[in-house]
Amino acid sequence: MADSLMKKAYAPLAKGPLVKPSGMYRPRLEAIRKASIPAAVLCYGVLGAMYYGLFYRHNQKINNFFQNLEPDKLFHEIREMGVLKYAKASWQE
Repeated sequence: MADSLMKKAYAPLAKGPLVKPSGMYRPRLEAIRKASIPAAVLCYGVLGAMYYGLFYRHNQKINNFFQNLEPDKLFHEIREMGVLKYAKASWQE
């Protein structure tokens, strides 16, 4: 019984298993390999451009703002607007 299950039924003219045609598997794999490298480069390029456009420039603007910030000057400007309750502006005294 086990021998009959192990034997494969081949076509009457075939003498053993048929050989796979050579053009079935390899060319498609080659095309995928050739296309994957430019696709990966394109994806990383778009990702880098998005990072630069969305995050890096924004963080640079924030860093420049805080580097050039003068707290005393800002306090006097806010005080002159009359926003602060206990530090009266010159026009409120």
